[in-house]
Order: sequence, then structure tokens, then C-alpha cells
Amino acid sequence: MKTDKSCYLDANFLIAFFLPNHPDEKASRKKMFELFTQYEHLLISCLAIDETMHKIWFISNEQRPRGQPEKIHKDFYPLYKRMLNYMLKSPLMEFIQFENDIEQGLRNAIENIYKYDFQPRDAFHYAMMQDLNVDCIVTKDTDFKKIQNLTIISF
Repeated sequence: MKTDKSCYLDANFLIAFFLPNHPDEKASRKKMFELFTQYEHLLISCLAIDETMHKIWFISNEQRPRGQPEKIHKDFYPLYKRMLNYMLKSPLMEFIQFENDIEQGLRNAIENIYKYDFQPRDAFHYAMMQDLNVDCIVTKDTDFKKIQNLTIISF
């Protein structure tokens, strides 16, 4: 069980932080510094890492110059590796998954789809937070505003 000094990092924050020239890159870097001073644990799920990698690939391909071939995920290997090394070396970043009751976590994810009208991915992000009693998230996703008593930190 985590303390109240824990905050979950949503994929859109990680994307802004790690994708060079992202419109929110500077704001996310400033916010990361603030988070390092305010929280004991910055929690990242494998789901958030997967979503971050896929979205970086997607955004980069959308922004490629006309006529350039689409990149594949392998082309982003150096960035993905730097990203993961940064997270692994940070003393405050901690990787999470369902840790208490995986069956209940899965049930919570399904209930979150119904209760909050979430897409499955956000339903799972919140279910992992529920599993660890974490009530703070860094995100620009307004869907999380539907949850009462959840601290939402934007950037």
C-alpha cells in the first residue's frame, strides 16, 4: 500500500516529457521537477509505458514530412531505451501493477468503464490506482475529473 505521498503518472504526461519538441515538453519538465520535490513515489504502470511508446510512434509519424516513409517502432529504440533508463534510474519513480488483488483490480477496471464512462485504458489506469489506494494523478485527461476526491495535477 502506498502513502499519500504517491502520485500516478499518466501516459500523456510521460509523452510530453519524453517526446522531443512536444508542445507541452517545457511544462512537463517543470512539473516533473515540482513532483520530485513534493512526492515520495511517482508511480508508472507498464500500461502507461506501452501507451507512451505507441503514442510517441503515432505522433512522430503524423508529423513526418510529406513523402517520408512511415517509421516503425524499431526506429524509436534509442528514445525508448533512454526513456526507460531515465525511469529506472530515478529514485522516486516506481513501476506498479495490480499488487493486492488482481481479480478485484480487473473487476474494478470493468466497473470503471460503466461508472465513469471510461475507455478501457483509462479504466485500467484508475483500477491500478484503486488497487494501491492512490488518489493523485498527473494528467491532462479531463475524463478523470469525473472521479470525486481524486487530486488531478495538470501540466
